[in-house]
Amino acid sequence: MMLPFLQYVNEPSHKWYCCFGVPYATHIWQVADASSLNGSYKIELAKAKRKYIEYRDVPKFEPTDIVPLVNMAFPKSFGRAKNAIKAITDRGWNPLNYNILTKLPAKDCIDLTREAEEQTTITSTSATAILSVPKLNFSHGTGSFYLDKLIEEEKKDEGRKKRFETIKSQQKMKQQKINHLKTITKVSSANLAATNHYTLDENVRDLVLQKEAAEEAAKAAAQAKKDATESKHNDTLKNALQKFVLCPNGLTVPDMKALVGAATRPSDSPIKKKRDDLR
Repeated sequence: MMLPFLQYVNEPSHKWYCCFGVPYATHIWQVADASSLNGSYKIELAKAKRKYIEYRDVPKFEPTDIVPLVNMAFPKSFGRAKNAIKAITDRGWNPLNYNILTKLPAKDCIDLTREAEEQTTITSTSATAILSVPKLNFSHGTGSFYLDKLIEEEKKDEGRKKRFETIKSQQKMKQQKINHLKTITKVSSANLAATNHYTLDENVRDLVLQKEAAEEAAKAAAQAKKDATESKHNDTLKNALQKFVLCPNGLTVPDMKALVGAATRPSDSPIKKKRDDLR
């Protein structure tokens, strides 16, 4: 997830709603899953293996055989532009259409017409039951006026409660997503989908921004520590050289180690620890 892209699509003046893939039926919309591509590749790979094994003394494949085998199978499968274009068209990518919505699994489909009919049947049954009650004056006079008011206020109260519960649920879900996003160690489509997050919104942008800022801070801290260590080492070496010039016999073991270390190459033996060995 590159930060410049996330900043661009979440710019308030021209915000984009970016999603990655869909959470179901990947065998329908993934181009690589088309039989003319993936199926042909498997067939060509099997042919390549049979042909390749003819030139081997032992019927065994090594890791180094992968590239030659793929080079033999790829041009006749994924490498065929005509098949790839057909797969892209059939799966609704170019031209863009609603192909994925026409092939939804049955378990993901809801027949709204049937639900409406069932609801109508229930309402009719309830109405019939109500009509069996002795007739009352609901349509005229003061009783009708106050009854309408009661019904109106009841509907308003139900609407307010429903709206409140909806807002509360949305806020709770949003907070849960934010908390889940904070636990992601690496920002990728797979990790985002695992937390039920499928959009590249400002939360993902802020997460990437925080991680990059933390990485930069860690690098800066490591560099500062390295610079401090190097500066301390240089000061120690400088002091040791001054002592060596003024009074060679007054060198301490750390001074000797600093001098020997400055003249030692990485391939040399480790620096000794005792004074007698450092002389």
